[in-house]
Amino acid sequence: MKVTTYFFILLTLFFNSCDGNDDPANNPYDPQTPPDLWAPKNLIISQIDSVIELSWEQDIINIDGFKIDREKDYEGWLIGIGQVDKYTNKWYDNSFLANPRYIYRYRIYAFAGSNLSTSQSGEIRPTEVKKTFIDPRDGETYKYITIGSQIWMAENLNYKSTSGSWCYEDKQDYCNNYGCLYDFYTAISVCPVGWHLPSDEEWKTLERFLGMSEVELNYLGATLSRTSGEVGLKLVPYLPGIGNEEACGFDAQWGGIRLPDGRFNNIGWHAYYWSSDQIYRQLIGHNKYVYRANIDYKYGLSVRCIKNN
Repeated sequence: MKVTTYFFILLTLFFNSCDGNDDPANNPYDPQTPPDLWAPKNLIISQIDSVIELSWEQDIINIDGFKIDREKDYEGWLIGIGQVDKYTNKWYDNSFLANPRYIYRYRIYAFAGSNLSTSQSGEIRPTEVKKTFIDPRDGETYKYITIGSQIWMAENLNYKSTSGSWCYEDKQDYCNNYGCLYDFYTAISVCPVGWHLPSDEEWKTLERFLGMSEVELNYLGATLSRTSGEVGLKLVPYLPGIGNEEACGFDAQWGGIRLPDGRFNNIGWHAYYWSSDQIYRQLIGHNKYVYRANIDYKYGLSVRCIKNN
């Protein structure tokens, strides 16, 4: 019986040796294992449209997975922004602003239990990706852009409907530069096929992505300043020297407003946008706030369409 036991122990030791378990890199769960021996390698960072792709290689599979951190310029690392299992060697980031004025840095670790490998890191300066489509109704071409999980037109709608739409002061040049103004009932059905007038919730999704607090998202009233995240500065066109380096490419156009009595106001400085809930957004110049309030359906406001899911 003793001979059989000794033989079994020797046989186990032999097979363990053949498996390579004596190689310290095969045991990342051991805190004494050098973290560089089981680190991911050959990290590649690239931009695909409005998504950043990270890809890497990993020879050691005796781990739990990978963790990713991100930093914008030198503002501090966001720890654990991504995590994937050990069989995945790609990760996609669509939560960044495709803004060429910033450099984004990424680092990736393998992890095994509470142990982390040495990181692999790299950086990318993203490009702003705007595409175009043609409205088949009148041949008008529009730019559009992906912001977070949404696809927005990057220009005001300029489709002349049979009723309920106007050029500012009835001058075509204003429509050419700022798009049409629409009453509410025209606005809810005026977007091209495949697009629609955004709901209040879809506006809030955009504002949340750009950094507005949950409390201010629900402020309702023209006198309530929704300033968190300085979202107003991110929605208007970038202008050097005013502090809106985080402009997201939405490029709001200050098309003014048409009053129910037929007068027009605030061209070139105020932007008013409908939602499908008859709650509008107002942006004033290069200011950080975004007003949100109810408004009568007879007013003429601008329209930004959002792409259907």
